[in-house]
Amino acid sequence: MVTVRPDERRRITLTKEVAEMADEFELIMVRDEVLLIPIPKDPFAVFEREGKKIPAGLSISDLKKKAREAALKEVREEHGIR
Repeated sequence: MVTVRPDERRRITLTKEVAEMADEFELIMVRDEVLLIPIPKDPFAVFEREGKKIPAGLSISDLKKKAREAALKEVREEHGIR
C-alpha cells in the first residue's frame, strides 16, 4: 500500500508500477473507499482468454454458484475469516 497526497489542484500521481498497468483507469467510489480499476487495452481479448478457462457444459446457475464461492473465498482470505 502506498500513501499519496493530492497536489494543490486535488490531483494525485500514480506510482510507476500502477501507471504501467494500463493507459486508462476506472475510478469507482464504494462507500468510503475509492477503487482504481485498470482498463485493458483490448478488453475483448481478456474476455476471450477468461472465457476459455470456463469448463464446457456448465449452466448459468453453476457459473453463478462458482463465482459466489470464489468471491467468498477471496473475501475470507483477505480479511482472515474462516
